[in-house]
Amino acid sequence: MSPRPVLPTLERAPDGRLVILTDAPITRPYYSVLPLRDALVEMGNEIIPQPGADDGFYDRPDGPICDLAKPILAADWAMLEERFVIPPRIGLALPNLIRDSYNWVDIRGGVRVDGAHRGSGRR
Repeated sequence: MSPRPVLPTLERAPDGRLVILTDAPITRPYYSVLPLRDALVEMGNEIIPQPGADDGFYDRPDGPICDLAKPILAADWAMLEERFVIPPRIGLALPNLIRDSYNWVDIRGGVRVDGAHRGSGRR
């Protein structure tokens, strides 16, 4: 596994929320969603380890993905929106799926340890 990228300090918006950065290095297109993933883990979710994963994200033909054990609920998304200023290109695309539509990076919730998916969203 590669060492975790050093994230720059996120700026605060006037309302106190952290501003999600939109410029991800080409070598780590998931860079912009790391704070969201980390916040979900802080809220009690867990990363499902995958072979060849880089900081929890692994490659697929349609872009990197990070699997989390617990579903990503609308309430979780609402808590993320209270904590962060999230650009429009990043959103709750389907139940259990946060997508950065510019970089084609996903965070998928509700994944069992065997890799099967518990809810909606692409596999």
